[in-house]
Amino acid sequence: GAKASATIYSIIETAMENGLMPFEYLKYVFETLPNMDITEPSDLDRLLPWSKELQHPVGYRNEHTFGPAEYKVGPIPTLT
Repeated sequence: GAKASATIYSIIETAMENGLMPFEYLKYVFETLPNMDITEPSDLDRLLPWSKELQHPVGYRNEHTFGPAEYKVGPIPTLT
């Protein structure tokens, strides 16, 4: 229980630190994983919260605000 909870909390916090909406990100990961070849580590790397190859509108937070109402759904903005 505690180890599994710590893993999930870590994933959620990492997603938030990378500007993603945690629910949308986890939903995308859980929908994508069953259709992937998980024997290829590079394929799994695409799903990491900091991946520039994350190819789904998992949502992102406005960089100037942190309230839940400020989440936007759409492609992840590129950093300049």
